[in-house]
Amino acid sequence: MNVLEIELKNKQINEILQDDLFIQAFEYVNKIGFVTCTMLQREYSISYPKARAFYEVMSLFKGADYKPKDYKMKVNFSEETIGRVKNKEIKAGKRFKRINYLDD
Repeated sequence: MNVLEIELKNKQINEILQDDLFIQAFEYVNKIGFVTCTMLQREYSISYPKARAFYEVMSLFKGADYKPKDYKMKVNFSEETIGRVKNKEIKAGKRFKRINYLDD
C-alpha cells in the first residue's frame, strides 16, 4: 500500500461543499455521532479517496473531534452549521489548509 501526500486545495474543498452527496453524508454522520472513511465508502458507494476527502472536509468544521491518527472521528455539528452546509453557504478560505494522506 502506497501513501500519497496530497493537499486539499480550496477549490477542491469548495467543490466538495457543493456536492449533494457530501451534504447528505454530513447530516447522516451528525445523526449517528461519528464518521469513518470506510463507513462513508460503503454507505454511499464512493471510492476511498472520495470518502477520505469527505472525511477531511468534515474534520474542518467546529464540532468534529479530529485526531490525525484515528480512523473514527466523533462529530457533533450545530444545527446552524448543518443549515449553512445544506444551503451551500460555506466556502473555503486560507484557513482550510491541511496536508492529508490518502491510500493509493
